[in-house]
Amino acid sequence: MTLKNRELALQVALVMLISIILTVAGIGVLSLGVPEASLPSSFSLLPGGALAGLLIGLGLLASLLGRRGWRRLLGGSLVLFATLLLTVGMMSQAASQLGWLRVPITSGLIVLMTGLCLLVAPRGWGKAAWLAVGTLTTVGGSLSLLHYAFGSHPDISQPSFMASLLFIPLGLALAWLGFRPPERGILLSRQATLAAVLGVAVSCTSWYLIHWQQHQGVLHDANRLASHLKERTHQALLNREETARRMAERWNLNGSLPTREMLEQEASSYLRDIPDLQAIAFLEEGQRNVWRRARGPSALLWLDDQLLDPKALAWLESQRESSSGWLFPDAEQPQLALLSVALANSPEHRLIWIMDFSLLLDHELDSEPGPWYGLTRQGVGCLCCMWSSSMPSDQEARGYQR
Repeated sequence: MTLKNRELALQVALVMLISIILTVAGIGVLSLGVPEASLPSSFSLLPGGALAGLLIGLGLLASLLGRRGWRRLLGGSLVLFATLLLTVGMMSQAASQLGWLRVPITSGLIVLMTGLCLLVAPRGWGKAAWLAVGTLTTVGGSLSLLHYAFGSHPDISQPSFMASLLFIPLGLALAWLGFRPPERGILLSRQATLAAVLGVAVSCTSWYLIHWQQHQGVLHDANRLASHLKERTHQALLNREETARRMAERWNLNGSLPTREMLEQEASSYLRDIPDLQAIAFLEEGQRNVWRRARGPSALLWLDDQLLDPKALAWLESQRESSSGWLFPDAEQPQLALLSVALANSPEHRLIWIMDFSLLLDHELDSEPGPWYGLTRQGVGCLCCMWSSSMPSDQEARGYQR
């Protein structure tokens, strides 16, 4: 009686472990066509991983029920699928075209080893293989979880948090099925099996829905933050452009051009009062004569590089028909922008400002702390990275004009 009770307990545990794998993988497969139903990457499976998890769960279930034909069929399918996953993972070009098949190499190897186990019966050397792969998978999943527990962030070559979590029930199921004689049937009644499966499915689905709701809340707050940051950035651009326009109006007072003394005095004043203003230039007679002042040597060097760059010069030439315009010419330093303002009565003369957007945003956010203040301050660098990624591949300059 004691042996039978122990076997019943082990079978219940096996059914629950297999149900966890099937439920989580099934949710991952069902959410593939619904982006709104996805969770953060650490709490979700990659498409290839979700499909592999579904095949693994079905293969383990066939092994538990003693269905040798189905076990071998699913095992062979897993071996072929794992080979495809590993091939795609090692070929960057193929990975770009078949991105949905991309999984970490370690995950692909575990899928391959699981498929090989399903191809052989857990007896003799096959039993040792099941036990070894199960132990290795459990240990690997536990070590991967330790990276997350201690604040480490595994790179793309390591499994996600959810995949690492699933490796533990997978490894335990493999080890227990390998330890259990294959000819021993299932002792659980249909009602008990159904209760175990439904209990696990409801628990996993509830966990998913709770985290999905939390994720949607985070996305909603992120959208509000993005809208707020967009408004603040737009207003800051307008403020800086209006300030530069007023400077140009003073320099063109009564139709005369500014003197050297006026240029020096106003440049020093504006560089002192506007932290994000890095350099000022005054272009005369079609850019043949250039007067410029900068906050430091690096800003002056960057300005000189742009005034010698054919693309930036072509853009400045095109500004003859517009009163002002912005240009982001440098993909390597996307936070630096050129602001060009024409003198009202002398369109061939232009005032040039070099603006540092990271400092501009920092200054604007300082003036309005709020519930998202700390997050936006940390996100300034990310915004600059987005500007960089939006640059064309040939580093062609982006700009707009009024």
